[in-house]
Order: sequence, then C-alpha cells, then structure tokens
Amino acid sequence: MLAAGPRDVNDRWLGPLAEGRAIGTVAIVEANDSINPADLSTTARKSGSGWILNGAKMFVPYAHKADFVIVLARTGPGAHDIGLFLVEPNSSGVHIRRLNNLDMTRRFCAVELDAVVVPAQAALSGRQGL
Repeated sequence: MLAAGPRDVNDRWLGPLAEGRAIGTVAIVEANDSINPADLSTTARKSGSGWILNGAKMFVPYAHKADFVIVLARTGPGAHDIGLFLVEPNSSGVHIRRLNNLDMTRRFCAVELDAVVVPAQAALSGRQGL
C-alpha cells in the first residue's frame, strides 16, 4: 500500500494497520480456484469518479474480520490490464461467507463483489495497469 496507495488511503489505513488497530487481507484467488492472470474474471470498470467491481474470490484469509480487503481485478481486455483495489467489507454489494470446511486453525472466506462502488483513490496502482 505504501508504494501504490494514494496518500489519503495510506493515511487512513497504514497507521492503524501498523498499530494493530486495523486488519487487512488480500483477495487474489478466483472462484474457479485459479491464480493464473489469464483466468482473472473479477472485473473493475471505471464509472464516474470511481470504479465498479464485480466477481468472486475464494480463500480470502480473515475477510470476516478485516477492515479492508485488497482485491485483484481485471481493468480492461489486455493481459496487463490488472489492478489492485482497496474494498471495505461493509460496502454495499460485498458479501462475505466463512468457509468452515477448511483448516480450522486459519479462517478463510469467500468474497462476492456485486456492483461494488469504490472511489478512484481505491485503485492502489495509481494507474490502470500494473
């Protein structure tokens, strides 16, 4: 986040994260259990002054407790049109379901994104492609 996040996002989250007052997690694995960029079906499209995210992620650690989730999403048709977006779990359209049938010493979740609107500064790469 420090290298890719805008100042206001970093100001809001990095201090609390470092002090143990906030929890962040990362959502990379697609619903089809793939981490191959060619299989990336979670999308982020520009809309007005922000982005709209749609898709599903699996095996997201501690998403049910997280204050924010960094989501990997496709931003365009090209192979390198991929971005990272900071999503707050209490946003409209975010649905989190705990996966209780896995290793009970670690908590994993499925995260569904249904037309989740995030502001422009939620794009952590600072540009469309990484």
